[in-house]
Amino acid sequence: VNVAGLLRYTLKRADKAVTLEEEVTVLKHYINIQKARFPDRLHTIFDIDEKLLAIPIPALTLQPIIENAVIHGVEPKEEGGTICFRIFELESDVFIEIEDDGPGMSIDRIESILKGETSQNLGHSTGIGLSNVVQRLRLFFGYDDVINIESKEGIGTKVVIKIKDHIIQEHNEKSLSVSS
Repeated sequence: VNVAGLLRYTLKRADKAVTLEEEVTVLKHYINIQKARFPDRLHTIFDIDEKLLAIPIPALTLQPIIENAVIHGVEPKEEGGTICFRIFELESDVFIEIEDDGPGMSIDRIESILKGETSQNLGHSTGIGLSNVVQRLRLFFGYDDVINIESKEGIGTKVVIKIKDHIIQEHNEKSLSVSS
């Protein structure tokens, strides 16, 4: 069921805007698949402000970030790890945080991802997904600081997506004019 849901979403939604609610649903499908692979090693914490789930976001944004957290944060550790997923509002901006307690990454690696460099340039087998997400978020929202990556080697990584207040206001105005 989870695989079918993930595939349907991927085929129907590529290159489209969706709601945060749709992204969270597909994210939960992906997590359930990974928990079947790592039943005792993958732990998740969800803290979601449900009133924020109508906000638009590019399709297939969150799953690649979670996938990176699983591959680089959970899989390398014999005991597994924890991924925390949060959606909250702070000073009228909306934040989406994905945090893992994995080995972390270097500042150079973070800078390369945020510059949009592909994995071939980085000498790694993965990374295209996250660089692609960074570029798509910047295009969709129209500003560069929409995503930030914080990491400490040996402690973990946190990816933070910031949806600014003016984007939310524009969305709310469009929703009101459509319903009127």
